[in-house]
Amino acid sequence: MQNIYVVTGCAGFIGSHFVEKLFEKEKDCIVIGVDKLTYAGLPQNMSSFWRNPNFFFLAELNDVIINADRRLFVKSDESHLGTGHGEGRITYNLVDINNLKADVFYVSLNKLFALDNMSKSIKYVIQNNYITIEDNKKIDFLKIKDFTSNVYLINFAAESHVDRSIINSSDFVQTNINGTVNLLNLALENQVEKFIQISTDEVYGSSASVPHKEDDKLLPSSAYSASKASADLLALSYYYTHNLPVCITRSANNYGPRQFPEKVIPLFIDRLFSKQPVPLYGDGSNIRDWLYVKDNCEAIYRVAIAGQPGEIYNIASGHRLKNSDLAKLLIESVKGDFDSKWIQYVEDRKGHDKAYWLNWCKIKNELGWCPSTKFSDGLKETVRWFFYAFSNEYFGDK
Repeated sequence: MQNIYVVTGCAGFIGSHFVEKLFEKEKDCIVIGVDKLTYAGLPQNMSSFWRNPNFFFLAELNDVIINADRRLFVKSDESHLGTGHGEGRITYNLVDINNLKADVFYVSLNKLFALDNMSKSIKYVIQNNYITIEDNKKIDFLKIKDFTSNVYLINFAAESHVDRSIINSSDFVQTNINGTVNLLNLALENQVEKFIQISTDEVYGSSASVPHKEDDKLLPSSAYSASKASADLLALSYYYTHNLPVCITRSANNYGPRQFPEKVIPLFIDRLFSKQPVPLYGDGSNIRDWLYVKDNCEAIYRVAIAGQPGEIYNIASGHRLKNSDLAKLLIESVKGDFDSKWIQYVEDRKGHDKAYWLNWCKIKNELGWCPSTKFSDGLKETVRWFFYAFSNEYFGDK
């Protein structure tokens, strides 16, 4: 039977790779994409599946009356829709996880925008928030509640940059907590097959002497990780209270193509590409585990299909590096040889976690997942992709 995947954050770094994974695994599946296209959600990230007939990128049209057949519509004031004098201009709102509803009529923007060039300019085209409809144009509308079986909701949508959460935590509470509650209620209403909450290793806090297991105590140290820990607990509460089939994935630091260049690997590549030193927090001794994004998406897919409801799955590679060693590798990759002149030590981040360390035996033993990408290979591909991206202004002015 055909599976339906509602993927929030589908234009983001990991979310867009996950949609690619879905169409790779299940060519006939339907993917309903939700993304409000904030600074890190980029339409060009969806270029590989934008024209896929089974992909639907949701928006809500304003001031329209939808006919019984769900295809013909007019403006709510019943004015003419002909394009000759601009009457066919219809405004719309992008959908985010705070206002996604089961019983609202949505259109698919990728069915309305005939975009041949998925460049950075497309973001600005879409965010103009209007489209001109030809006279008597027929448009298909859909509701989430139309899909009554084999529906999976995977929540990638999140505010995720720790530095931003230190400056202002309000957006993190609104999106990561309140938005997740809205999705949980939608999933409960629609009786979804599985709800997958995408979380992070940061909820465990700074590691001590042994890797964290899934049932370890949560000790988040930033507003970001605290908001994600809260969302995890809320998701589990829906499992225990409502028997909603929830699974949670907590992954190590992801890296790979399309990651927004505020994160450390693309940021360092960008600085080196621009002939500037990389900013290294503190003494550079903080340790992170690095997981290639495509390996993470494979793991998440296995959890979606075969994970046990109510369970948490850690996802990591075991390739742990000090930030100073990561900087050295990137300098060598970009410049050919290491030179300390390319490192600029800066004041340490407030509350900077010393190290993250995950025990991922559970997903290995229960679902047969192991990372397949060597860090050296993944880093080489990542550097190559970002050279192309920065040369072609993929991220605009960032």
